[in-house]
Amino acid sequence: MSTDIDNIKRTVNAYIDGVTNRVHDRFLESWNPDSRMSFLRNGELVIVPRAFWEEWCRKPSKDTVLSSEIKSIDLTGTVAMAKVEVVRENADAIRTLTDYLTLLRVSSDKWEIINKSFHAEAVSK
Repeated sequence: MSTDIDNIKRTVNAYIDGVTNRVHDRFLESWNPDSRMSFLRNGELVIVPRAFWEEWCRKPSKDTVLSSEIKSIDLTGTVAMAKVEVVRENADAIRTLTDYLTLLRVSSDKWEIINKSFHAEAVSK
């Protein structure tokens, strides 16, 4: 029998596969239809719906993923927070993306991402 942590890891790994390898079906299985992504761009809050993120995931990436890792999972009842680190490289820079994913248990063994907030840090080549 799977534990909540196992099921959370399954969802987060589907997210990682979806965004790093642009596997659209894996993206869809990990995100709740009403989810959103929140981040700062030039000091301004940006909130985008899943549809925006889903369209982005359909496009081929110009980046090479150097590593991706679940750094931590914090679980309380039916809510969890996962911290994910992805290191990407493109022609301009190497970027470390730190994602904070909020997940809800939507059924006995299914967890879905309802929100993503992230920080990106670039190191010029």
